[in-house]
Amino acid sequence: MRMLLSVIAFTTALLSVEARAEDYVFTLPVRIENMRNMESADATCGVEGLRRLPAGAGYTYVPIPLIDGAYNGTLTIRVTLPVGFTRADFPRWACGIIYRWRRPAGASAGYGSGEQNLLYATETGQTVASSVLRTEGAFPR
Repeated sequence: MRMLLSVIAFTTALLSVEARAEDYVFTLPVRIENMRNMESADATCGVEGLRRLPAGAGYTYVPIPLIDGAYNGTLTIRVTLPVGFTRADFPRWACGIIYRWRRPAGASAGYGSGEQNLLYATETGQTVASSVLRTEGAFPR
């Protein structure tokens, strides 16, 4: 039996930038439906720009609290720049979702690429009806 599922991962129509001068706060709406083979998922947001950040800096990963392959809510993701970097160094932002699932034989799989929806459908037999896994843009200046 083929299951139809709907993943409307997120839209970032509004970004909240608040608090300290070197922090970014992203308010990320997330909606995941009917992905019963999904084991876990992470939302990530970060800044991109003119200067290279140290490894692991500039992006924050937040677990999505799935219940039976579903989540519908808003996540708050704070990205803090390391000392010596300013907002002027990072004119762009990006947010995305990475997820892992169970294969029919029980092994876990997960890919952090644009191929993950195709692989999920191929390996689980569920069709991904709708999806946005990454969004990005420029900060208003």
